[in-house]
Amino acid sequence: MTDFIAEISSNHNGDLGRCRRLIAEAAQVGCTGVKFQLFRIDRLFAPEILRVSADHRRRRRWELPLRFLPELSAAARDAGLKFGCTPFDLEAVDELAPHVDFLKVASYELPWLDLIHACAATSLPLIVSTGMADAGEAWAAVDAALESGCRDLTLLHCVSRYPVPEHACNLAAIGTLREMMAANFAPDWPEVAFKAGWSDHSVSPGVIGRALRHWAADVVEFHFDLEGRGAEFAGGHCWLPETIETVIAGGYAPVSPECDGTGRIAPLPEDLAERTWRADPSDGLRPTLPVRREWPRTQPESRRSGPDVFLVAAGQGLGHVARCLALAEALRDQHDADTFFFTPDLPGPQAMLDRHGFNHSTFVDEDALVRDISFLASLSRRGGPAVCVLDSEWPADVLARRLRADGHLIVVLDQPACRDADLGIVPSFGWEPPAGRDDLVGGMGYLLIREDVRACRALAATGDARRPRVVVCFGGSDPNELTARVAAALHDIATNVDVEVVLAPTLPHARIKSQVLARRYPEQVIIATGDPLESILAGAALLVTAMGVLVGEALALGTPVAILSNYEHDAPTVNHLAATEAVVDLGRHDRVDQHGLVRALAGVIEPANLAALHGAARGVIDGQGAVRAAAHVARLVSQRRAGPC
Repeated sequence: MTDFIAEISSNHNGDLGRCRRLIAEAAQVGCTGVKFQLFRIDRLFAPEILRVSADHRRRRRWELPLRFLPELSAAARDAGLKFGCTPFDLEAVDELAPHVDFLKVASYELPWLDLIHACAATSLPLIVSTGMADAGEAWAAVDAALESGCRDLTLLHCVSRYPVPEHACNLAAIGTLREMMAANFAPDWPEVAFKAGWSDHSVSPGVIGRALRHWAADVVEFHFDLEGRGAEFAGGHCWLPETIETVIAGGYAPVSPECDGTGRIAPLPEDLAERTWRADPSDGLRPTLPVRREWPRTQPESRRSGPDVFLVAAGQGLGHVARCLALAEALRDQHDADTFFFTPDLPGPQAMLDRHGFNHSTFVDEDALVRDISFLASLSRRGGPAVCVLDSEWPADVLARRLRADGHLIVVLDQPACRDADLGIVPSFGWEPPAGRDDLVGGMGYLLIREDVRACRALAATGDARRPRVVVCFGGSDPNELTARVAAALHDIATNVDVEVVLAPTLPHARIKSQVLARRYPEQVIIATGDPLESILAGAALLVTAMGVLVGEALALGTPVAILSNYEHDAPTVNHLAATEAVVDLGRHDRVDQHGLVRALAGVIEPANLAALHGAARGVIDGQGAVRAAAHVARLVSQRRAGPC
């Protein structure tokens, strides 16, 4: 019996409800398995590529949220399907192993034998696609899988074109792969189940029919979408339920024998250029090292004509980095700025910047920072002053003065009293610039909202949630352990809402805390995966958090907020926000006992109150603050260049 596997790829669109519908449709049309892909864009492509290619950076929106895995696995098994996934890095193998029935190595990762070894070591059935591979590479992949313990191995012949024309399918390679394994591996590995099949990009009923009837494919994998609205459907290689169902049922369609090809395991001439975009065996990142060295310099993004901008984001958690990132995106994408970040030596900020394609370095003290900025600025060929954006939780006066003395333009965030700034931007609720100060802008219209958040504004309510979702997140530091307090309070009262508690990866002991919370409150969903927060917040009924960047991002998504404050100085801002009727003030943490917190939250999550909050939240923030702030920075540079030397 042939196994038909529906490859969802990125057609899930980041929507859990859509994932469930895809699984249900796959079962309905007669599939035996369903497969997703697990990648993180900064672990898939080399930094050199992400820095110069907006197209590659945008693929981060195709990622499958890690938190979906347990639910997808359960949904597939409930539907009678095997659940599989393709990992694209070694960490993903460990993340997938507890949830899947099989693993798949994609054609682009086939040369990375470390990944094959890791997949095989799980003892799960393994499928390997051979698109673009030559016979030696296919042989090495089989050898690696067997050495590391694989006992159920399937090779899928594949042509890595999207879509592939019938005449280029080379279906006879299915037989070649089968014979290679039977003659060269099966005698020494009699306990291993060897299978061969076809990974389809043709969307041709005749091609699949011939792969089944003439070449006895054990497995057929095909890209699957619901209605043509999946992220990859426009590529022309995805099947819809009504078109694949007849094929799986055994419907016959004629096809030219030309689709059999030569049967050689070798890349087609048209594949040779694409082969270099496979993962490099040295580190598993795409593309190969020679392409990384040469390709970026051919891209328009590598030749920027805008100003040099150095951004210093210093503070706990990711708030300062997120604000600077929003401003840097607007400067890069709308003013062609060449941007460079300096951050503390912490993994969270660096991963975030890699993901968005920004150059970055770390700093240890002010002297080194000034020296590094001046050195990098001296390398510029653009002429004119560089811009230094300072966003720190410490006073920026001394650093601003030193950098200004070196001839740089200084932009300081959220410190209106800093007199050594050429431009002050105060991205704050309720703040108004004083009269006569043209060097200060700010207020609610200047909240620095990231482009990913703006993109999620159009996202419909995520999934097919039957009840309102309340999200709890206190950022990457949570100095007063407010996450645990709120989780405990909601445990006592949340009977009509679903609670999702998010622990940022930068939170100290995040994994341990997630395990403790999961044991104490099994009815709550504890998220410690590092999934993007904007996708979690989109469509949520309420966010419970402290005062910070996340408040603005939630409101930009139309999600109301309940604020439990950490500090006394937050009070005026929280009061201003409460006046919008989209925000509830829960008080300062050290002035609210647990009984009072329970009582306050119980009132907030009443259905009528949630509905009123949600209605008020829709129009509070337009999300264009970073665009406005970037325009002021660009104007500052233009004025300085136009002025006297």
